[in-house]
Formats: sequence, C-alpha cells, structure tokens
Amino acid sequence: MNCPKCNTVLRAGAKFCTSCGQKIEASMECPQCSAPLKPGTKFCTQCGHRMVPAEKAPASPQPEASDLNTVKGRIYWNIQPGQVARVISEAEFDSYNKIQGIIIPEGTTAYIRANGRTIASISGGTYDFTGSSEQAINNAGRNLRKGWEFIVNLFKSRKREEGDKTGEELYRQQQNVIQENAKRGAAFSIIILLDKAFPLLIGSKQQQIDGYKDFTPMNIQTRYLDMELGVNAYFKISDPERFIIHYLTERQVLNTAFIVDEITDTVRTVLQDALYDVELSSNRIPKELHSMLKDKINAVAAEAFFGVSVVRIVEISAANEDLDRFRALSRELYLSEKELDYLRRSNEFKNRLSDTVNAQRLHEASSDLDLDKQLEVINHDRLLHEDEVEKFKYFLKNERIVREAQNDDERNAALAELAKTGLIREDEVYALQDQLQTNSYQRGMAFQMMQLRDGIEFERVRLEG
Repeated sequence: MNCPKCNTVLRAGAKFCTSCGQKIEASMECPQCSAPLKPGTKFCTQCGHRMVPAEKAPASPQPEASDLNTVKGRIYWNIQPGQVARVISEAEFDSYNKIQGIIIPEGTTAYIRANGRTIASISGGTYDFTGSSEQAINNAGRNLRKGWEFIVNLFKSRKREEGDKTGEELYRQQQNVIQENAKRGAAFSIIILLDKAFPLLIGSKQQQIDGYKDFTPMNIQTRYLDMELGVNAYFKISDPERFIIHYLTERQVLNTAFIVDEITDTVRTVLQDALYDVELSSNRIPKELHSMLKDKINAVAAEAFFGVSVVRIVEISAANEDLDRFRALSRELYLSEKELDYLRRSNEFKNRLSDTVNAQRLHEASSDLDLDKQLEVINHDRLLHEDEVEKFKYFLKNERIVREAQNDDERNAALAELAKTGLIREDEVYALQDQLQTNSYQRGMAFQMMQLRDGIEFERVRLEG
C-alpha cells in the first residue's frame, strides 16, 4: 500500500503516512450496491442506502475532560509576556459559543467597565458559570445583549469568602450596579490589569516604541563624571482608574515599552537633579541612594506617570557588564508592535479553540479536510492570517498523529513536527514523550501545554528582571 500523497510505501493498516503525515483512509463499500464510499459516510451516494440505521446510530462523541479546552471548557484571560494590560471587548464575547467558566490568572484583576467607568472588579481565580443564562439574568431583565448576559453570569459566579460582611456588602452593591447597567444596555468592556510589580529598564528616550528593544543608557552629569547610566526598577499600577483612562482608551493591549516611553524623560530629570552634585567613586550608584531616588521619583509620579509608581530600584549602573545585561534583558521585556499584535490575535484564537462548541467540532473532524473546514469557521473574521492559521492546523494534525500512531517511529516523527511549529518548545516535547511512554498522554495535552506556557513564560521574564 502506498501513500496517495507522496507515494511512500506503507505497511498494511497504517493510518498515517510516516513521511508526510497524510491520513490513510480505509476503503468502504455500500452493502447494497457495492459503490465505493468514503469512511464515515451515513448514506450511499449511489442508491441512498443508510449505512448506519438511525436507531443504532452512535451519539456524537463528547469531548474528553482533557480535550482542546483550557481546563474543562474555561477561557483563559491571560496577559502575555511584556504586557501589563489587556482589553476584553464585546466583540470577543461574540466569538465564544458555550463556555463553562473563566480563568483569571493570579496576580491580575479584571475590571468591569460600563460607559467608560469601572463598576466592578474580580481578582485572579477560577470562576465556573452556574446555571443557565436564563437563571443568570432573571434579576437583570430579559432581552439582554449577549455580552451583558456573559457579564451577569461571570459576576454571579465570583468567589466570596465566608464571614466577610464588608466584602459581601460590596459584592451586592456591585451586582446591583451591573444589573442596572445591563438593563440600560450600556456599552461595556473588561480590562485585565497586572496587579503585581513588573520590571522596567529605563535608559535614553527613543524615537520609536520598537527602539526600546535595543537598550541605550541615559547621560547623567555628576560632580566630576559624565556617566552613561541604566536604571533597573520594579513598578506597579497604583491608580487603576487613571491608568485605564490614560493608556487603554484606544488600545486593546498595553506593553511595557509604552510606559517606559512616557516616563523616561521624567526619570532622567529626577536623577540628574539628585546626582548633579554627588561625588561618585564607582560606575554603580550606591544602594544607600536608591531609597532616596525612589522617593523623589514617586513624588512626581502622581502627576507625571498616570497611575504608575516605583516599588523598588534594583540597580542604577554605568558598568559595562551591567549595561550589557540590560541590553540582553531589554530584548526579553520589550515587544515590538508586530509581536504585540500577533500575541493578542493568537491568544484570542487559542481562546476560540478552547470554546466548548469549537472544541467539539474539532473533536468530530474525521479528516484533514474536515479539520480545515472547522478552523476556517473559527477564523471566520480572519483574526489570524492564512500562514498563522496554517501553524495551528499543522499542530492539530500532528497532535492527532501522536495519539493514533501505531509505532514509536510515527509518534516521534509527529512530535518532531509539533516542535517545528514553534507553538511548543523542545523541552515540552520531551515531557510529552514521557507521558506517552507511561501511557498517561490524553487527547489535547499538547494544546494545554501550549496554553499554560503563556503564564509560565511571563513569570520567567518577570523573575529574570
């Protein structure tokens, strides 16, 4: 038997070509007229004979617990590496068909906004929707827009600590405000903000945002020396409302380079004023000055930084080895506009794949052609470009080969192809191999690994700072 695509000789009963990955369809004939049929056909195309009697037709397969769902049908509202904020718009809700809940990563907070103001907030955690949409909106009125039904259900499922009377009262107040705005049909959005400290590298002002990927130190005059300094510090969002209004009115995502661009001149001015008469004996600013410099920066931050403040100055240095390290770190911290746009779109596409209905459709795809059609439906609005979708197609096809491979050679070849997509790393492929060897691998594990890496990658970059 030969592969119909590349003509490679295959063993009898092979389900996939070991060279190109083409699925090998088994032959099938109509028992009534002997016409050749495709596998899975329910009716003969020649005589109309039913291949599977209606009363015996198997029910549609249900997704396994480890299917293409991000933790059992929940959508993962994450912030990508190098970002500090993300807007979840009403348009994104329209891409969800049926989900069982939301995961908001620890260290982030979701702010629910209606008509340009924050009316409620939800901290990091897992929120499973309870009951039907009808039950979720019974106090908010009928005929709500889809997005408001989603918000009501989301807020209904938020966690409340037992015995917390103050928190309970605030929860009820926010719930009432949500229902009032839902009845009025107010325009809404959800903004995810990082509520833990994040690292920034401050050097010289750049002409373009993408320029911050290549760190350039700032020039500072001290009593006897002109120094090329770099500042490594941790910042936080200290005034969420002011931060949202200033940075996120017209943006869907915000990366740290935009913040650096706005605060660089102010930081340099503060450092220059503070260090002008200081006599330094080395290329590193002494740590005993860090606290003083932090206080001086925060003194002007309330007016100049639009909701951002300094938590801790890690180091201020002009030493060559430190500046080289800053340059390497800046390429990790600051994403280009193109990279940022792709992360936003690919993250939303992953959420669509995690949607329960979409996962069911992908689960039921019986051939490469069916898989292509279902992904086309999911990408109906061209969220991803054609070449970007191809990576996901290739990933899902090879993940299926991994599951159904008849021997180690087929399986290892498919794992190698998974790594080539760039959607999972080489060390993750080794982890999948371990699961396969212990027979603990289940459908969708490769996809879940790809999803969970977003949060892990952010923590890695944050800790490197």
